[in-house]
Amino acid sequence: QERRKSLRLCIRVPETLAKCKAAGLDVPAWAALGLVDMINVSSFYRHTIELEIEGFKAVAKEAKVYGEMNYVTHQNSAVDKFARRYTTLEIYRASALNLFFRGADGLSLFNYDYVPAPLRPSMTKGMKGMVDLEFLRTTSKNYVLYAGFGSLPATEEKTLNLIIPDDTKKVKFDRAVLRVET
Repeated sequence: QERRKSLRLCIRVPETLAKCKAAGLDVPAWAALGLVDMINVSSFYRHTIELEIEGFKAVAKEAKVYGEMNYVTHQNSAVDKFARRYTTLEIYRASALNLFFRGADGLSLFNYDYVPAPLRPSMTKGMKGMVDLEFLRTTSKNYVLYAGFGSLPATEEKTLNLIIPDDTKKVKFDRAVLRVET
């Protein structure tokens, strides 16, 4: 106060309000008290678009809500402790467009330092435009859902919701592929 400056507080929290509550994190109360400037909605280590952006926006109207994108998409330590799949540029672009469409104020990256050194220049170049909605609407994307975040695994018949905000009336795509791994 003496310096007439403010410090902004960013919190990195689990991907759903229910998980926050279970961990004792009262995000709605913090937001109501004006304690939080930015909420980084995080799946922590593995990538997913199943981040409860809409819920955080509803309870924290004054805070900026960012969707976190991770470089690791899947880890199968039963096979090998280093057996991982990684997020591609097409998955990052789909996730970015999806998160912005659902109300995210911005994006954050986590685990990006796992990008192998030889791939970093092309990945870094590919990340340019990640917040340019016009670019995202017209470029190739892969929309994916991963196990462990609510929709999958499905032990019985289940409807999966995947928001794909591409306007196919404005942008013509030459193909669309649905791939289901079980």
